[in-house]
Amino acid sequence: MPPMQDAQPIDPATHVYFARLAYRLVGIILPALRPEEVHDAAAEFYKAILDEHRHHETQRKAGRA
Repeated sequence: MPPMQDAQPIDPATHVYFARLAYRLVGIILPALRPEEVHDAAAEFYKAILDEHRHHETQRKAGRA
């Protein structure tokens, strides 16, 4: 699994977990993708997962989650 660019979460284990989730989600839409689009789709899913994680962490730290 290629590393995701421009996004390193809190620790390496979290990064690997998010990358695995992203590629699992790509598997759902794989029939609609051209081979050259797979990595970009995974990167977009990764960014969405990371954004949600950061939002959740911000809310948790503020006592709203």
